[in-house]
Amino acid sequence: MCTSEVEARLDVVTPGLTASVPWLMAGQDTGPAPAVPAGLCASAKSAREMTRGKDVGLAVAWAEEALDEAPCRHDPLCVWRALVTLVSAGELVTVDEQCARLVEDVEPGPFTRAQRRSMMLRARARVARHTGDLPGARRILGELIESDVSQNVRLLGVSWLVDVLLEEGAIDEAVDLMAESGLERAAQQWLMCRPMLLSARAAVRLATGDADTGFQDFLQAERLFEGQRMSNRAMLLCPTQISLAAKAARRDELAARIAGQVLLRARGWGEPRVLGMALSTLATVEDGPDACAQLTEAAELLEVGGARSELITVNQELARRLAARDDVAGARWRIGRAVGIAKEIGAHGRAQNLRAEFGGMTDSVRLTKQESRVASLARGGHSNEQIAGKLGLSLRGIEFHLSNVYRKLGVRGRRGLRDALGEEVAGRQM
Repeated sequence: MCTSEVEARLDVVTPGLTASVPWLMAGQDTGPAPAVPAGLCASAKSAREMTRGKDVGLAVAWAEEALDEAPCRHDPLCVWRALVTLVSAGELVTVDEQCARLVEDVEPGPFTRAQRRSMMLRARARVARHTGDLPGARRILGELIESDVSQNVRLLGVSWLVDVLLEEGAIDEAVDLMAESGLERAAQQWLMCRPMLLSARAAVRLATGDADTGFQDFLQAERLFEGQRMSNRAMLLCPTQISLAAKAARRDELAARIAGQVLLRARGWGEPRVLGMALSTLATVEDGPDACAQLTEAAELLEVGGARSELITVNQELARRLAARDDVAGARWRIGRAVGIAKEIGAHGRAQNLRAEFGGMTDSVRLTKQESRVASLARGGHSNEQIAGKLGLSLRGIEFHLSNVYRKLGVRGRRGLRDALGEEVAGRQM
């Protein structure tokens, strides 16, 4: 075994996975966590690179070696560290394929089956959350919370579930869970998972309109993360949320400064999901002339990272800005994309909120068969005269149909038509 003995003896089931450095001891309620000797094994090296946040490729290489080669591949703690690193690097397919080994294909050593199963459930929960499988994340976290785990792990599961509920738009349910689970009281205690508890409470307060208190909670969580020696601040959700909370609390300069710092760290780490979140946050809080371009780039990064839940937020923000520019077609497509993703991932509360905010813009655009034919030819570069000749219609008839198409799509001319149809806004016919 590598370093499992001391951790199991202390009833450790590592939080990890965006909670703190991967070897912090969730079973220990007081006192600082001991450091793991650097370079002891491939898994320790992967964890070290992850917390430094400088070289994602090297971190992944060490993690993959830990999963493939002895002695790490047989040690539950080493497998766990490798999985934590891979989640942080966005290598979610590998994590999904490998996490069952914690229960089925390692030498248990000092770890109980319940401890190893807890690790597996947390790995699967983070994969589900990162990919936007909110119903799956809710189910897995419910199983984790109800299982035989330590107080820290149960509360960590509650904090993650609060995050999932907020992503679904189930704000009232998140408030109730926070009250019923004891999270509010536990956030005042010295626990290794305390930063995550404070972050969850802050997110609820922000969602319910208490931006000032939420901002203070986020600041306190950030200080605790720093105390846990997490140099790779980019992989934590907290810095991004702090910036948004500062903006909501009308601290615009601080919000922009924090967002800029987070983006620099995210660029250093380079994982698409983390980078997309950081870039969209900076665009949102700065609200500068390049905001739309930054948000578009963020959306592309989040698409690459498979971060569907975060894509809802980015597309919503883009829709607001495009609508303010009178780019109705672009705004309509973006909000349609946001609503579509919300339905796919079970975020029904968010879909309802989007419809309430954008009204008829969320409705599907339907063209008649004739309008669709005319629009398709116009998009292809044909003149009105050429379209009339192809379809056997009068020039006035073509102008009439194009006028209806422009009105339905909210565009002003052929360029807007190309953009709208290119994004498949009006692909369906009556």
